[in-house]
Amino acid sequence: MKRTFDIMASGLGLLVLSPLLIVVAILIKLTSRGPVLFRHERVGRSFRPFLMYKFRTMVPETIRALRVSGDCSARPSWTSSPSCSTFCAEI
Repeated sequence: MKRTFDIMASGLGLLVLSPLLIVVAILIKLTSRGPVLFRHERVGRSFRPFLMYKFRTMVPETIRALRVSGDCSARPSWTSSPSCSTFCAEI
């Protein structure tokens, strides 16, 4: 019963939010080059890795530099950072 409710509620949430998600994806694509989604591996339950997809808010060159250096603790101010995409700075 709970699983059925969870699936129905998440499906309804996706249906309601899909126009907003599409608009965000279009704005990201129009304001910067590169992919719309950012894929990142995270560690889940029982230390099993899984892929998480998020809207990209940084320029692709910064994402590659962070992957190479592994230093994700150096977080610039979002609005003044050259790593921030145009759309990211607006929101």
